[in-house]
Amino acid sequence: MRYKGLVFAVALTGSASAQEGAVSQAVECLAPAVPETWSAGPALEKVVPPRCLNLEKNTTTCSKKVFDGYSAQILAYNEALKARIEAFNTYTRSLNAYVRAANDYSACQSAKASAQMLFENDRGGTVGRYALLP
Repeated sequence: MRYKGLVFAVALTGSASAQEGAVSQAVECLAPAVPETWSAGPALEKVVPPRCLNLEKNTTTCSKKVFDGYSAQILAYNEALKARIEAFNTYTRSLNAYVRAANDYSACQSAKASAQMLFENDRGGTVGRYALLP
């Protein structure tokens, strides 16, 4: 990262060491916890239509029992797929929350470090602080 230069900012009154101590004690930056790694698990087995079902012509010679069993397998597959999608969506939400928390942590650490950049004048009072410009 390149910086264009230093900027002087008017700061608060009081000694730099007192302010530095107050800031570092008042602010605690909490590092975010990394979410658990998500695994899709084994692939879902696709439902194989029975031989008595002609999907191209949309006709069947299946008995009600065979057809109902096939329908139940499709419903179970769809439910398992929905559960997998919801688990994935929950995982991506936790990743997004982690990224936001990491950004907040970075900003907190940056503010904490900036507070330590105070300097004192020759009479012991705080004159200002330096900050780097991007």
